Amino acid sequence: VDAVFPVVFGFVLNRMAGLNRNGRNWLLTTLALQTAAASTLGLSVGALSPSSEMALAIGPCVMVLSIMLGDETGAFAEIPASLTGVSHLSLIKWAFRGCLSSEFEGLKFDPLADAKRARAKGGAEKRTRGASGACPPTGEHVLSEMGLPTAGGARIAAKAQAKLVAANALLTYLVLKIRGA
Repeated sequence: VDAVFPVVFGFVLNRMAGLNRNGRNWLLTTLALQTAAASTLGLSVGALSPSSEMALAIGPCVMVLSIMLGDETGAFAEIPASLTGVSHLSLIKWAFRGCLSSEFEGLKFDPLADAKRARAKGGAEKRTRGASGACPPTGEHVLSEMGLPTAGGARIAAKAQAKLVAANALLTYLVLKIRGA
């Protein structure tokens, strides 16, 4: 039930913003899996915590760590190399990769055609450079520049998110079983 709102939002946003129509299903899958992964992480934190107050204190810390460890932009480059393996547990990393891959895979950029359309609509002429200049030729080029897979990235991210959902659900179950709850 939690996934309904993000998926509806993603569908409406995809249509209104003119995002990659071919990647829409993967975008919606990524949003649904991210919701499930975040929910099961919350269940795990709640199960592991001795009280609800402690769970409410730990939850935001876990999410901040997930953001920092899953950083794909380099904003948190000061994270030690020894923690790179832990980054595969980040919900944010896989959601970010899934959204980027669903949008950029199969996308072609044509700045000259965009300039022609703007002129045809009476807009001001834009100066654009060719594919070797400021505009990358394809979405796969953008993904490779970011160090992400150029094909099947959304599928890889979806599998990782599904594994995180299963792992968190299993952890929650085991903790509650051990505690006798």
